[in-house]
Amino acid sequence: MTSGGRATILLVEDECALRVLAAKVLSDHGYTVLTASNGAEALQIADAPSVPEIDLLLTDVIMPIMGGKEVADRLTAKRPSLKVLFTSGYAYDAIAS
Repeated sequence: MTSGGRATILLVEDECALRVLAAKVLSDHGYTVLTASNGAEALQIADAPSVPEIDLLLTDVIMPIMGGKEVADRLTAKRPSLKVLFTSGYAYDAIAS
């Protein structure tokens, strides 16, 4: 294991293989990773009383049920200092709006 971060990351990705791979890479580098397969699940995880402080929301932009932008808006409304990193497999034109 390579030494790395000590932060807690909420990873939101609807594609199972990508979610599992990203979680493994991040945890192998020392991060605590909480995973959600969609935006609604991410909100439930973030609101759970036993969840540690979340340092970063790493979210796919386009997902069924609730997209990454809405997840980020809802979580940063409650946690203004939360950092957000958006990811996408879509071209810029598909997500620009």
